[in-house]
Amino acid sequence: VRNWGAARFGLFAEAGYESNTVTCFTNRADIDLIEMVQQAGNQGYAISGGYGNLKGKTFRIGHMGELQLSDIKDLLSVLDAIISDLRVG
Repeated sequence: VRNWGAARFGLFAEAGYESNTVTCFTNRADIDLIEMVQQAGNQGYAISGGYGNLKGKTFRIGHMGELQLSDIKDLLSVLDAIISDLRVG
């Protein structure tokens, strides 16, 4: 998850302070993160947008609990498609 997001968006946490349970990303891709989170939710995937002064500027992906590697791969594939659509639109 970290590698996927770092390549597309950038990591919010400073190096050495990353969480093993959730990863927060910046918006280096300059897309509508609120729309991305909503579209992911419409497809059955739960990711969280930033809140407060980070709303629309960051988003988070949790990677703990009952997740399998295949679940993460599915989510990232869906997000790649959403990102592609948002860039075209």
